[in-house]
Amino acid sequence: MAWPFPKSVPAGESEEEKKNREEAEMNAFVERIGVSIDAKLKPLTEKVEAWDGRWKKLEEAAATPDEKPDEGGLSDEERRRRDDAIEKQKLLALSIATNARITEAEILAEVRGKFPNFEDKVKEYFANTPLERKAQADYATYCRNVVSMVIGQAALSGGLTYDNANKTFFLEPGTGKTGEAAHDFLSADMTWTDPASGRTLHIVSMEPGLQVYRGNTFDRGRAGKGRYRYPRHAAVALETQHFPDSPNQPQFPSTVLNPGDEFSSTTVYQFSAT
Repeated sequence: MAWPFPKSVPAGESEEEKKNREEAEMNAFVERIGVSIDAKLKPLTEKVEAWDGRWKKLEEAAATPDEKPDEGGLSDEERRRRDDAIEKQKLLALSIATNARITEAEILAEVRGKFPNFEDKVKEYFANTPLERKAQADYATYCRNVVSMVIGQAALSGGLTYDNANKTFFLEPGTGKTGEAAHDFLSADMTWTDPASGRTLHIVSMEPGLQVYRGNTFDRGRAGKGRYRYPRHAAVALETQHFPDSPNQPQFPSTVLNPGDEFSSTTVYQFSAT
């Protein structure tokens, strides 16, 4: 910066006047320099103050627990699209779970009516099924397969056996000849109900097996009572007995009747209607 005052000395100036003039010039110069420096430093000072404010905010943010995920520099529009997508996923998951519960409730009602002892086990399988599986179109079929698996496992553990010669299934006591109680599936309480008429047949027997005839060979051939010709599966016969081929199957209950022994067996068929 150039010296802003004239360098010539006024004529006839005394020493006192010279001293006062130079002091006044120096004060004016210092004031002018100060104004110039302040003007140049003002933008820098404002920036420093701004950074100081930001630093304080960063310190406050660091001291505050972070309750939200890192936005990753997302714009407002990007955050809105992201939040919309998350909300749609939640609604989709809720819809899938609701539809699955409706399907499960229908099937559990069937299980409760026929096999109430196994309802909790079926529920357990449903509860452990992933949401991705529940979202598939064949979920109702999957649920019925679960029921079949649960009942089938219980039947096998309870003594369900297949007679290859007669091509029939039959139940044998799960513990053979020990006399101990068999599986719950083989409860002596055997009940059949016709939903259309409300008629119920209840059977209690001392026999270990039940032979079931389903009328597979009926073909409206020979006339029956009232000259009615019965179609296939027009009736069912439930006969309590020991298992076929018992003498040759040591794991089956014995059918041996020694001389002097007496055989006695009771089967009760009880009918009712609602």
